[in-house]
Amino acid sequence: MKTQSALPLPLPAPVPAGRPYRPHDVTAVASLAASLGDMDLRSSEAELTRAGTDYHWYSPLLSERLQGRRPELVVRVRSTQEVIRVASACARHRVPLTPRGGGTGNYGQCVPLFGGVSLDMTGMNQVLRLEPGWASVEAGILVHDLNEIARARLPGLPGLPVTRQQLRMWPSTERIATLGGFIAGGHSGIGSIRHGILADPGNVRRLRIVTLEEHPRVIDLEGADIQKAHHAYGSNGIIVEVDEPQLRALMASFEAYGCRVFDPHTWVLEDGGMKQVDTQQLDFKKLADPLGLMNPGKVRAWDEQVLGIPGGQL
Repeated sequence: MKTQSALPLPLPAPVPAGRPYRPHDVTAVASLAASLGDMDLRSSEAELTRAGTDYHWYSPLLSERLQGRRPELVVRVRSTQEVIRVASACARHRVPLTPRGGGTGNYGQCVPLFGGVSLDMTGMNQVLRLEPGWASVEAGILVHDLNEIARARLPGLPGLPVTRQQLRMWPSTERIATLGGFIAGGHSGIGSIRHGILADPGNVRRLRIVTLEEHPRVIDLEGADIQKAHHAYGSNGIIVEVDEPQLRALMASFEAYGCRVFDPHTWVLEDGGMKQVDTQQLDFKKLADPLGLMNPGKVRAWDEQVLGIPGGQL
């Protein structure tokens, strides 16, 4: 008896150029990997599982909803130029990208919801400049390492002065948290009673952002513009450099009486890990991530207003 062979499945329709990414669009990760073949690419089971994990297991709800979510490729970058290459490749091949620091967040911020690339920033860990009162560093540096260099307890880099300083605030996870991740998803920490939260003026001097486009731009945010990317969970551009104020030892004594009390919800509102995006942040996301490839599904206002997809369907 002659059997009829199965008909080939139709090829998926190409994604129209310029149209924002939608969850479950067909992506070309293999082609992307081939275009980045000389970079540090990782795709072992252990690496992919690690890149899909943070401390969201604290929450039974998130543990269930994020089970099995992980990237298809991990790229470990060591310079801004490499970040630009990866961002450009992701835009050309329409592959989602999720930046990752130390993975210490509690809400699954660095867990890819729709596969794609996990951008490991921990290779960008250099102190670029250290001055009285501030430092300029790459975003992947561990908070603890920066503090130790500023305190002059580590060798640091040739030419860096012995400054006897420390950060104004740092998270309890400083030994494994990156500074870029702390700014992207953090809020406050040790030192906040005196110096406030990260969003308070002066606690971050400058952020350097790489946009996610075929021809990525490098944007420096200063002053109030820093809030366009701060606490946006890495969804409003890739943070590659940070200028962070330091606290000089001679100024480190506390006031004799009293302390400042800060509203823990000064800038953004959270409800069980579901983030409501500030209008200013949403407008900047349209500029920094016009194709909607960065952490797709993480920013509900973007998905609902730009893509027309109710957050509950993601």
